[in-house]
Amino acid sequence: MTKSKIFALIGSIIFTILVLLGLLSFWMIISMQTGSEIMTELQEAGFDKNLLSTAAMIAGLILIALLVLNWIAFARLNKEKGWGIYFLVVGIFYGLASVFNGAGLILTLPVAICFILAFVYRRREVLENK
Repeated sequence: MTKSKIFALIGSIIFTILVLLGLLSFWMIISMQTGSEIMTELQEAGFDKNLLSTAAMIAGLILIALLVLNWIAFARLNKEKGWGIYFLVVGIFYGLASVFNGAGLILTLPVAICFILAFVYRRREVLENK
């Protein structure tokens, strides 16, 4: 396995774990009893359970779509040209997102670094094969 595939695999595995943990935790918060402290504070702020469920479904669909695209890009990295650029764009996006989010710095920065390195090594592999 090439270095680009290894970094793409590591980034995709980390992102998969983060997505699954994030979706699980958000659904656990929504499914809590109405007397829980978090739900009480959210209701006092003006959020109801239907609004939170809708937001969770939209966020979940976006995250699952990104997850599927990451794994498709990993599978086709050595076969087609555009997937290396996909890893670069997604890596830059995750890197910028981690800068503006405190906890995201710890969580999404390794994913961003892995995806950017996957692009860099893929580019190097293409140039070495010419």
